[in-house]
Amino acid sequence: MAKDTRDKIAIIGAGHMGSALVRGLQRSGRFRIVVSDSSADNIKVARTADVIFIAVWPSVVKNVLHDIKTIARRKLVVSLAAGISIKAMKKVLGQNVSIARIMPNIPIAEGEGVVGVFAQGKPRMRLKKILSGLGLVVEVRNERALDSFTLIAGCGPGIIAAFIQMVAERAKVLGIPNAEEVALQSFAGAITHMKLTRTSASQLVAATATKGGITDAIVKSLRKGGFEKDFAKAIGAGQKKLSGIKI
Repeated sequence: MAKDTRDKIAIIGAGHMGSALVRGLQRSGRFRIVVSDSSADNIKVARTADVIFIAVWPSVVKNVLHDIKTIARRKLVVSLAAGISIKAMKKVLGQNVSIARIMPNIPIAEGEGVVGVFAQGKPRMRLKKILSGLGLVVEVRNERALDSFTLIAGCGPGIIAAFIQMVAERAKVLGIPNAEEVALQSFAGAITHMKLTRTSASQLVAATATKGGITDAIVKSLRKGGFEKDFAKAIGAGQKKLSGIKI
């Protein structure tokens, strides 16, 4: 039997993001993946891996780091946890452990996600290659930029889903059948159109919101009502929450 030469990857955490990462990486068939969702398994799966992804709540990261501390050297540790710095993680694992941070979003499961990456040195190219099948991979210059990335790309699917839900609820009030499907396809169709025609968001607004028209009236009303300011304020609330995360 031929030796399995695929990269061995451990994913600690089997929640929504950990599961999405598993599905996304499995799509390529290039990796041997083991998953842990309990502290008893953390050392076992990490010991056999070349790369360890930590996909748990920020409040649990410190416990996981202590679990794998004795076997983390000569491996690449990749944290998905928002707001936990590499400096803080090295205080637990040691200064000589290779640590990187990423911020993915749920659509990585289908290879349609966005992944923010902060890595330095030799692990950088290796990590980019591993993540390449998950969607758009964006390198950031520092960890502060990765935290900002969290607010837009990491939280993006939830924010967009909230907008779709809002549109669907209004469609129901207006008596439109299959309201949620109509709302979803309206978003999906607009995005597909923009990607295929390379139309920017501002260009599509200009093309559809012709002066004096119905769309123009709706968009102007949203802006007059403070829609953009409210959105900026909402992102600020997320920023405040993010800044309060400690290991």
